[in-house]
Amino acid sequence: MKEVSSYSFVFPQNFKDVKNINFNNPVLWILNNHLIPPHIGFSFEKKYYSLKAYGKDENVLVDNLIKRFNHKKIPIVFMEVDFPIKKDSLLDAFNKYDYAGDLSSTCITPILQIFKLSKPTIILPQLLDFLFNNNYVKTNAFINQKSNIVGVRKYSREEIVSINQEMKNARRK
Repeated sequence: MKEVSSYSFVFPQNFKDVKNINFNNPVLWILNNHLIPPHIGFSFEKKYYSLKAYGKDENVLVDNLIKRFNHKKIPIVFMEVDFPIKKDSLLDAFNKYDYAGDLSSTCITPILQIFKLSKPTIILPQLLDFLFNNNYVKTNAFINQKSNIVGVRKYSREEIVSINQEMKNARRK
């Protein structure tokens, strides 16, 4: 088991079954939360959005995606949030970017805009603190976790850029 000190954020152990998440509501997805850095996506009205190093996902049906990720055994934390979101604002936030690149556009960038957090230096653990401290988290659920501790490992903003670049280079080969 990993030390809790190797995590920058540990989720409360009040997880529900994923069937308890209402994917019509806004849901933050944390994929591969055990990796540095994890990937972050967002869904609303049963459609998934994600900014990636080599493009983006838009309007992907949540049910299909969960089946695919479950089949691949990808660890995911789902956080249903109670935060007023308009579909137009969500689309505007994701339409500003074609892919995640340098520190000015990572997978978290459009999600920060959805939550009206303009400080570009925020990384996932700080977003999670914001959501929990302001009681915006309605329900937590997860699939395919391999540890008793469900959390986000410590990482830096520079590691995000480095990994994005590695992914782009690998994709070009």
